[in-house]
Amino acid sequence: MMMMMLMMMGMLLLLLLMVLLLLLLRVYQLMMMVVRMVMHDAMMVMAAMVLHILIHIFLLQIHVLLVFRTLQQRMRSRW
Repeated sequence: MMMMMLMMMGMLLLLLLMVLLLLLLRVYQLMMMVVRMVMHDAMMVMAAMVLHILIHIFLLQIHVLLVFRTLQQRMRSRW
């Protein structure tokens, strides 16, 4: 039962990650369109965008870790 729930959570997390990656690609394409229109300071825009994406990935990792930790604690308290 618990294994099934963990597997379902993993699948949902994977699906969410895929959706986020697709959204990220779309946003990246839109940003590239903007960069092409406004070509001055293109490297600065690219650097800022990469930094922004890295910060978001880092925050997402922290969020996922905290969620799994609280879930683990709840599972332990039930047994």
